[in-house]
Amino acid sequence: MDADPLSTSAGERILRGAAIPAPQIGDRFGRFTLTRFIGRGSFGSVFEAEQDAPVRRRVAVKVLTGAERSEQAERRFDAERRALASLSHAGIAQILDGGVSEDGTPWFAMELVEGKAIDEFSDSAGLDASARIELVRQACEAADFAHRRGILHRDLKPGNVLVQDRPGGGPRVKIVDFGLAKVLEGESPDMQQSAGEGEQVVSAPDATRAGQVLGTPAYMSPEGAALDPSRIDARSDVYALAAIAVRLLVGEPPHPVRSGEGDAAYISRIRRGDVGDIVARLRRRGVPRCADLGAVLGRALSADPADRYQGAAELGEELGRWQSGFPVRAARTGALGRGVRLVRRNPAASLLVAVLVVGLVGAVVVAWQQ
Repeated sequence: MDADPLSTSAGERILRGAAIPAPQIGDRFGRFTLTRFIGRGSFGSVFEAEQDAPVRRRVAVKVLTGAERSEQAERRFDAERRALASLSHAGIAQILDGGVSEDGTPWFAMELVEGKAIDEFSDSAGLDASARIELVRQACEAADFAHRRGILHRDLKPGNVLVQDRPGGGPRVKIVDFGLAKVLEGESPDMQQSAGEGEQVVSAPDATRAGQVLGTPAYMSPEGAALDPSRIDARSDVYALAAIAVRLLVGEPPHPVRSGEGDAAYISRIRRGDVGDIVARLRRRGVPRCADLGAVLGRALSADPADRYQGAAELGEELGRWQSGFPVRAARTGALGRGVRLVRRNPAASLLVAVLVVGLVGAVVVAWQQ
């Protein structure tokens, strides 16, 4: 979900003029009272709210407001509600309730995730490369959980991967905003809708596009940019997760915006799939073992989905191997390279072995001379 710096009154101005009045602070949806405008996600606006029964707690309420209403938007809104209801994982925001208000406005309540976008959190906390990759691994785990239950997110980006810094528990990732979710197997008509015809395409490459291109271009796979729904599957989310990792490590997404570049040219560049020399970009940032990590990210960002990791779990495992200093499968590592990595992983044991070997060789030489 994209955070919105607007005040409540500004948010109301955005929603004003719709056939159905915009939600106001103090309005009730089921057992929930709106208290603060948070921002806009795909196909809906999100508010902080208070639940008063049967327990008192703060939650997030997503409302399909009048300014966003359309037959397609209502289908997508309902699809997001059903997708969240089928996913129960610590790394995914949980749905709590839902319904339709008296004036016919669809809504649902979900867990309030009080955290920062993964890039903002990483930068503000000054995390090193390994800690940033650990957050990406957590996102891979949550995405894999959704994939194994037949749900594709389709709009993974830093703003939809939030990080909560729990005292004593360390930072934990929460994936939010399944507004563009797609069922991978046994799709229902409500979850098959592609982008609507004639809808406006916004210019910001980091914003979710609700028209010609469905998703967020800066983190979108080539097949997503090519409007080829037959090729969009779990590997498209793998691409997005790798794109997020690139942003965390080098400060920009795989396809940084070029000065004066328009929408059409930017989308065309994404469709071609050329992300440049990832290893060189990592090296300039001083990322350790950049050759191995670049090989992993380069494979995950391949233009052809068949050349990528086939699932988020596989990508997460490779990132874990890089973290632990083990050879990664994406890079061809010879005996010398494997030996170097072994020494890096176990410096004390390697030193002991070296001393023993030198001692043994010395004893053999002395015995031979005698």
